[in-house]
Amino acid sequence: MILLLPIALRATYTKSLKIDPQPDMQKKIIKVADTLSAYLKYLAEIRTGNKEFEQAAENTKQRLVDYQLPSVIYFMETFVSSNDLSLDSLMKQYRN
Repeated sequence: MILLLPIALRATYTKSLKIDPQPDMQKKIIKVADTLSAYLKYLAEIRTGNKEFEQAAENTKQRLVDYQLPSVIYFMETFVSSNDLSLDSLMKQYRN
């Protein structure tokens, strides 16, 4: 919201609100997490039959791949496929 203020007011409000700029790595982590959250939401919509999200899901998946982060690759390979399972199904899967 600070960025919506006129430039002349930003420093005053930033100081008043004690807002520290985020380090670049923290910004990237937040952006990746937001992208991953959107991707999971698109997949949930597709599972309910809403095909309007198919293109958005493909584009978002490509963006996640383009980040080239080992943690994102691991999450995609390990957790995305089980994202739509119920708790009972997850428990059964890990008991076997």
